[in-house]
Amino acid sequence: MLAAMLSVCVYAQRYAIDFYAPGAGADLQKVYLLNAETNSLIDSFAVSHERAHLEGNYAALPVLATIAPTRYMRGGYVTFILDSENTSVEFDAAKRSQQNPLGGASIKGSAQNQRLAAVVDSFSAHIAVLQKLSADLRAAIPEGGQPTEAQINEYRQKAGAEEEAIKTDFQQAMQTERANKVSLYCLMQASDIFDTEYLSNYLEGYAFADSPALKRLQAQLESAKLRAPGAPFIDFEMADQAGTMHKLSDFVGKGKYVMVDFWASWCGPCRQEMPNVKAAYEHFHDKGFDIVAVSFDNNRDAWLKGIADLGMTWTQLSDLQGWNCAAGQLYKIHAIPCTILFGPDGKVVASDLRGEALAKMLEEKLP
Repeated sequence: MLAAMLSVCVYAQRYAIDFYAPGAGADLQKVYLLNAETNSLIDSFAVSHERAHLEGNYAALPVLATIAPTRYMRGGYVTFILDSENTSVEFDAAKRSQQNPLGGASIKGSAQNQRLAAVVDSFSAHIAVLQKLSADLRAAIPEGGQPTEAQINEYRQKAGAEEEAIKTDFQQAMQTERANKVSLYCLMQASDIFDTEYLSNYLEGYAFADSPALKRLQAQLESAKLRAPGAPFIDFEMADQAGTMHKLSDFVGKGKYVMVDFWASWCGPCRQEMPNVKAAYEHFHDKGFDIVAVSFDNNRDAWLKGIADLGMTWTQLSDLQGWNCAAGQLYKIHAIPCTILFGPDGKVVASDLRGEALAKMLEEKLP
């Protein structure tokens, strides 16, 4: 017992936060301080007159943290570095939205928190633009219709510019803040934007590479290795619509180009991409191209309806386990649509071929 008490005294550090959410009203009676790296609870605090004082001891300082009005709010409404310096968190009621009911947050505290706040503000501004682009695209599509190729290209061009701006901002912050958790925040938020080579190189010798916050990123890099050109296929077995079991090896490594397409009937981008997949199948199938679709659905009726609605006439497999799909777990797929194109020898040729890229690749391989 004495040893445990001494351990706490040696390693625990004091934190203090002043919280203010003007306009939140009497409905906000408690706030939760969460460890954003592990999504675990640090403590909860009573709110009085829209204010709270958060104070306590924590052994893991400094740590990326969030303050949220509910215990299970992933990401919370404000992210900051919980450290031993006094911190103030004040929300701006004028910036309140459905996505952020407390409003935009202003952080004051340590020098690292000030630098993190600048990164967060920049990132939030870019995300707001991306959300508007998406909303504008949806508004321009007639109910029940599909976007035109021109609309898709315009959206991709504008969205791509915003993503490049995020990438530039984060790359700069990740280099200058590599030794502290500002860089960890960047990796948590923008890992999907960077290519795997850059991320792998960055993580070499990185002090926080083993942080639980990077679990998804590490899985993403493992998935990229499995899908890298030249990687051999990994076999799996799954049922089709009739319940008949099929192995991937029934199709891959048999002298054809075979694309495994991870999708789901509920996935908007998957449905949007399907006309390109269908066109490639119809044009190149007789030349030696096949598709094995693996669905992340968990509702059989929705899966079958999606197949019929989209006119998918190629092999369809699913274990109806959603994101726990066995094949998805095997290839560590964390985002869909995701495709892997295997060559006649069963080795990966390319992955994530979308739009015209798939047809272009097949035109080279199967002229």
